[in-house]
Amino acid sequence: MTAEKEDHDLTAAWVKELGVEYPYGYFKDSKLSEATEHTAYPHAALIDPKGVIVWAGHPASLSDSIIEKHLAGASKYLSYGWSDTFEPVAKQLAKQDFGKAIAEVDKLVASGAEGAADVRTAVIGMLDARIATMSKALEKGDFYAANIVVEELLGRLGDLPQAATIDAAETRLGSDKEVKEILAGQKKLHKIMDGELRKDKQLEGAIKDAEKLVKKYPGTIVERQANEFITKLKDRLKG
Repeated sequence: MTAEKEDHDLTAAWVKELGVEYPYGYFKDSKLSEATEHTAYPHAALIDPKGVIVWAGHPASLSDSIIEKHLAGASKYLSYGWSDTFEPVAKQLAKQDFGKAIAEVDKLVASGAEGAADVRTAVIGMLDARIATMSKALEKGDFYAANIVVEELLGRLGDLPQAATIDAAETRLGSDKEVKEILAGQKKLHKIMDGELRKDKQLEGAIKDAEKLVKKYPGTIVERQANEFITKLKDRLKG
């Protein structure tokens, strides 16, 4: 029995014993720990309705004010808690296909299914939250973050009015020369960030690669994000 299997079985037993109803998952590598800056136990992370990690640290430090600050766009109608009636909607949402998800829920609204109108409101809320994230990223010049949303939603909104916003963003990201250059730099940085970063030699190599981007993209978000990344890696080397 592998360590992973043991951990899985122990967790499954704990979930069954306590009757846990919230979603949970497993991870084998350090990606989640790195994303949440996990350095000690206990540890918690707050993910906003758009799926962005907005806070991480000791659970005792997570105040109500921090949570309330990131509640915009949240909905009590979560897809994992929907009844079987809304399974077709949930399946389309899993594919990020909001156009088909709305089409499915509209059928249920027309049939008079209980809760269908609320679920439709929730789905539109999820979509609008994604659009808001993308628009805010564009305003800040974070083209990488904006591009993630565009790639997720492009061609998956059908005739929904939000499709025009995504199409316009896709055009800007693909045709504006300056934007394309910065986006390319951000992609290079994230490729470095997503690499193997466990050994000191790997950390040192990533620092050197990030420093090259700092010199190549002065005065841009690439420089700022690369410097932030470099600082974190140097702290890890010290610790």
